[in-house]
Amino acid sequence: MVNYSKYIRFFKFLLKRIFHAFLIIIAVSLIVFFAMEFAPGDPAILALNQDATPEAIVQWKEEMGLNLPLYIQYFRFVKGIFTGDLGSSYRTRRPITEELGRAIPITLQITIIALIISSLLGIILGIISAIKRETVLDDVIRVFVLAGISIPLFWLGLLLMYYFSIKLHILPSMGWGSLKHIVLPSITLSVFPLAMFIRFTRSSMLEVIRQDYIRTALAKGLPYKTVIYKHALKNALIPIITVIGLQFAISIAGAVITESVFNIPGMGRLLISGVYSRDYPVIRGCIMLASVFFILFNMLIDLLYNYIDPRISL
Repeated sequence: MVNYSKYIRFFKFLLKRIFHAFLIIIAVSLIVFFAMEFAPGDPAILALNQDATPEAIVQWKEEMGLNLPLYIQYFRFVKGIFTGDLGSSYRTRRPITEELGRAIPITLQITIIALIISSLLGIILGIISAIKRETVLDDVIRVFVLAGISIPLFWLGLLLMYYFSIKLHILPSMGWGSLKHIVLPSITLSVFPLAMFIRFTRSSMLEVIRQDYIRTALAKGLPYKTVIYKHALKNALIPIITVIGLQFAISIAGAVITESVFNIPGMGRLLISGVYSRDYPVIRGCIMLASVFFILFNMLIDLLYNYIDPRISL
């Protein structure tokens, strides 16, 4: 007989998470919209020029819908979030979805590759650091963790650019268009999350391998590698996966700096150009899209919890 209770629990959990995601999107939209509206300065003057006539400014605001009451502008903005119509850029007059459609695949490539590199290496080095605790190898890994957390992204990017592009002529320093252009930005973006994954994996593994069931498994004669990788690691993965979800959002934010350093036409550089030109639709679109990605990624992490550890009830 088919047990439908787990499917019912899963469906309830999914509906609950979708409802929470909806509330978060509304809250973020409120903050993003009104933070832009109450910022000093007039975007019409920046979009036109300082010598624009009052008539030209009024006409421009009518074209952009800025002459409407604030609450109507906000409801149009929220409607656009769910319909995919985020308006047009003040600067280029192109639809925001078109601008983001060109930029977001580039940012996602860099972010996902950096996250894969950092999570795999971080878990492996974290396990080694926990197993070899209080040894020279453990000290070296911990020094790397401290350096990875402390080094600014822009400085690391310039350092890698200097050695691999200018000195060795191995990789391109800037731009986008080939696989070689992905290497330096991905390495730059992966260093901070790599350090965090090592740190959390080490602490989580140290906590697990001190448990009684680990000592019992070793006392029964099970191979040490089997105990570590099959029993200890599986129970230590829950906090590590949580950190992976948080680091995804940090990596998206770090892409703003990385793309600026390497002159990559991704979402980060699009956001920076929108800030400089006070292009509010571009800023709002970038932030809302990053928020949606963060919400979806963390929802996926929640679903993985039950797969990794069936004891966790959805």
